[in-house]
Amino acid sequence: MKTILITGANQGFGKALFQLYSDKGWKVFPLIRDESALSGLKEINPSCFPILADLRDDDLIDKVTKVLSEQCDTLELLINNAGYVKKVEGALNITSEILEDHFKVNVSGIWNVSKAAYQFLIKAGHANIINVSSRRGSIEFNSSEPFARALPYKVSKCALNMLSVLMDEEFSKEGIRVIPVHPGKLKTWVAPPDADTTPEAAALKLYEWVTKIDANTPCKLYDLMNEDFIPW
Repeated sequence: MKTILITGANQGFGKALFQLYSDKGWKVFPLIRDESALSGLKEINPSCFPILADLRDDDLIDKVTKVLSEQCDTLELLINNAGYVKKVEGALNITSEILEDHFKVNVSGIWNVSKAAYQFLIKAGHANIINVSSRRGSIEFNSSEPFARALPYKVSKCALNMLSVLMDEEFSKEGIRVIPVHPGKLKTWVAPPDADTTPEAAALKLYEWVTKIDANTPCKLYDLMNEDFIPW
């Protein structure tokens, strides 16, 4: 049975991924920070193995490692979906605390989950890490289509794209590919004004695309719904 870890699996895109991979018969490890969401996940998949943790936890690596060690030997897929966004407008309204909050979740948190999962991913022989990023993390995209809101979010996603490249450079030598993905303009609670895609449609698209990733797949920001790469 193939295994997958999905962060932020209790809502939006993460929940759609959790539902889909559960339906497909995968052994699913949903990472969530709200204990009240456990019952809802168990209703969808009574056999899942939840990891109760916040990406900002100092002991995040230990929490992830503990559950994986107890329940599996290998991990084929990690989807770093959980993210944080605060709709701050105007550069002068950005504070160091707001930037730190975004980086703790969207960069450091993703790194720590990946670091904990690494020992299980490497045993799979061939595995993938999908870092859910954003078109707003592209410097070129923002230069051509300025967007005044969520400025700290954009900075953190740009940093995540760089982290993904550095991870892939090293991890791919061991058979683990790392690709940053823009999942589309999703209709979620933090939806952009031009949202046009359901989380369920994006989840199915990702499920199908991940099977095509191989050693020749470039580590670039992949636009899932348009099936193309977004310039950095």
